[in-house]
Amino acid sequence: MKRLRWVAFGLSVVGLVVVVMLTSAEMAEIRRDLPMLSRSMSWLERVWPGGPDLEHVLLFAGLGFFWRLLMLRTRWWVLFLVLVGLALITEVMQYMTVGRTPRWSDARDDVVGAALGLLLAVPFAVVLRRILGEARG
Repeated sequence: MKRLRWVAFGLSVVGLVVVVMLTSAEMAEIRRDLPMLSRSMSWLERVWPGGPDLEHVLLFAGLGFFWRLLMLRTRWWVLFLVLVGLALITEVMQYMTVGRTPRWSDARDDVVGAALGLLLAVPFAVVLRRILGEARG
């Protein structure tokens, strides 16, 4: 089971890196081929004009939530620091990607999303710990 957790963790990191390394042309093609995804992204872009980039917030909120439940024994602040590092690394990686523009505001939105995801996972983590504790005991 422990190995499966690390595989899931690694796949989520690889998935994030793949998304970050997509060129703007590849992103446009994906949005064209997946109209539902495109509509969702367009809606998120219109929700809060001038506010945070909700696509970044939601992506990292999902990662934070998923990782919190996946790694119950890992302290929350360790997961948060890893997510902050990942937010910074993914923005720097965009310098190497054609048509992508790294922005500190995107890294900020990633960190806000990570914090939200970790926070939202707390009640679920408590229940999951109880369930797993009862199953072992």
